[in-house]
Amino acid sequence: LNPIKRECYAVGYGDNWNIITGYEVYIKRAERTGKLNGWKCDVEGTGKDMKAVLTIYRKDWENPFTHEVYFEEVVQKKKDGSVNSMWSKMPRFMTKKVAIAQGFRLCFSDELGGMPYTADELPQEEKTTVTAEVVKELTDADREIIANSKDEAELQTNCRKLFTAFP
Repeated sequence: LNPIKRECYAVGYGDNWNIITGYEVYIKRAERTGKLNGWKCDVEGTGKDMKAVLTIYRKDWENPFTHEVYFEEVVQKKKDGSVNSMWSKMPRFMTKKVAIAQGFRLCFSDELGGMPYTADELPQEEKTTVTAEVVKELTDADREIIANSKDEAELQTNCRKLFTAFP
């Protein structure tokens, strides 16, 4: 995963940093397998009864893979229990993003099983995103360290080292 291409980024949770994957990465990786034969994600219902239904067609499977995500189970809320701003503004899109990330990881488990979660799948109230301004402060050498990380564990370690100086 390349943070310069926005395939992943660091999100702070308390004293720890998590590496987060952009949901589009799951789709790109599935396409690279040569096994993806199309997909669609529809939203059914409204309000608390809303759900996103993802259908993935694989060339090597006889039947399509279907995954459902219910808004009420994945919606991110603030400490006071109210829905956070992104989920209030775009509940259908946010629910679809979670369905896509989870569904592609499940359907292409060999290829995507070890990939980090998307930000939409993690608890909202505690996270602090590394902003574009912080990333701009990284030197070219810092960016190279991140981009050349060999695996997820090394990427997390490198991000922790580089981002500990930032808020």
